Amino acid sequence: MPYADVNGTKLYYEVKGEGPAVAFLHGWTLDAAMWDDQFNEFSKSYRVLRYDLRGYGRSALPEVGKP
Repeated sequence: MPYADVNGTKLYYEVKGEGPAVAFLHGWTLDAAMWDDQFNEFSKSYRVLRYDLRGYGRSALPEVGKP
């Protein structure tokens, strides 16, 4: 699973497809899985990114004492 190191935490993300870029951001209390249907469909024509915001889904909370 891909993770990005961002400001003291690790964020889970997925990228799929080719073409113009589209990013899906999940709503409060949810995670990237809320975009399962759209992620797969849009990836047929676009390069699609979805990720779990800090502290949600598979993304970590920041380390104590770090921003």
